[in-house]
Amino acid sequence: MKSLAEQYPDAWAAIEQAGFTNLAEMARRMDAPGAMDAALGYTSAAQKWNRGRLPGASAERRAAEWLSKTSAPSESEMLIVVCPDGASSKARRLLTVLGCEVEAL
Repeated sequence: MKSLAEQYPDAWAAIEQAGFTNLAEMARRMDAPGAMDAALGYTSAAQKWNRGRLPGASAERRAAEWLSKTSAPSESEMLIVVCPDGASSKARRLLTVLGCEVEAL
């Protein structure tokens, strides 16, 4: 699935140009607005940003905190997660919120 930055390139380019680099980085890692909102502790904010509304400074600080907590440690562990039918997208969003890099096999 495409990231938010790929789904809404104009909006996220404008957000990054406005100085919200941490939020733009999160948008490159997230594929659903709800996952981004959950990671930041907001409700429907990412959807507004996707439509071109600029975020506030507190959202940028929260994004910086999230990125610092979820940056890949020097040693990472690879796991294989098997999901039942219909649960893969939910599992992908949850793992992304937790800062995991998710690849479908």
